[in-house]
Amino acid sequence: MKKISLPVVVTVMCLMVSLVLGLFWINREKQSPIKTDTAEKITRTDYSDVARKTLDWIDKQRNDDSWYILERGCNFEEKTCDTVWDSEEGNKDGLIATWARFNYYQQTKDSADLEIVKSDINKFYEKYPEGVDNALWICKITYDMYASGLFDEEINNKLKDICFESELMDSDGLSDYWSKRSDRVFEAMKMEAVWNDWENYRLIGSFDGVLGIADDWLSRYLWINNDGYLKEAEDYLSLQNGLILSGEINEIDNICLTGLSYLDFFKKLNESKYLTRATEIYNEYVEQELDEILIKTPVCGLFSKTLFKSTGSDVFLRELESNNKILIRTGFDGDNVSVVNDGAFFTQVLTKPITLKSVETNALIVELLRD
Repeated sequence: MKKISLPVVVTVMCLMVSLVLGLFWINREKQSPIKTDTAEKITRTDYSDVARKTLDWIDKQRNDDSWYILERGCNFEEKTCDTVWDSEEGNKDGLIATWARFNYYQQTKDSADLEIVKSDINKFYEKYPEGVDNALWICKITYDMYASGLFDEEINNKLKDICFESELMDSDGLSDYWSKRSDRVFEAMKMEAVWNDWENYRLIGSFDGVLGIADDWLSRYLWINNDGYLKEAEDYLSLQNGLILSGEINEIDNICLTGLSYLDFFKKLNESKYLTRATEIYNEYVEQELDEILIKTPVCGLFSKTLFKSTGSDVFLRELESNNKILIRTGFDGDNVSVVNDGAFFTQVLTKPITLKSVETNALIVELLRD
């Protein structure tokens, strides 16, 4: 057997190494675009079945007047959800549940949902003939239902009355309210049965409904084309934006609720400046907290969802998907997190082993999860 000289061996080895490296880089160049595309490609998950289960739970959360309760408390150890939070004032935010069902009906066209919506509107009108105060989006949601063309004149008149009979805070009132809010929140949190007083009950939630009132003034403008309502809507939103810039509005849900108002103005007035500001709010205050569990909420999820629908950008779709998956994994009382497996979401942990399920928050989650 012939011996191979050292120079020949070295040359052959160098050629083999070069060949292997060359094949590696060629293969990497071929695979790299595929990996990049796969990483960037994202599709929206259909959670309609989850939303359906939650709607079914909401319909059962009614008191002796057949109107919605506020919340239900669950006990992890005893596997029960038998504690009911309710009061004589009732759930002034209950129409949020009706609006979520109305929007779900637009997707599925299930006539049973439409009948519940009509019944709810009648019940709310009878329960609050003089309107309500401090209720989230009271004019926004009634106008949305009115503008759909789905209802007869009688129900449309009731929807309009609900809006215009309700008391709306103006921009001057917002300034005064926010300057005193922190002290009022502190006092409300010391109350044992906070749900017995609507004003105090609203203060302990994750967001403050007064930050949706700009939408209500805008809806009044759209209803009767009164320029004074449009000016009040713009003044209110401008003041709200100033409170964010000054750091006085700093809770993430309240910031997302403000962003939703800007998107609603963009949708209804078709002025790009509102979309621009909503995107800035997302980039400056929301995006930096994407990895924090606190941002996985229905309000911030709705902000991401509405931004995605307004722009088509995958940036917002990714956050929407992340938000929804975490909500379902950590809050949905189903097979994965089973206490009574009733299809509702846990919305607040007080002290173990008590957890709450809010009608309003579950309704917002339905709106978030539907198509």
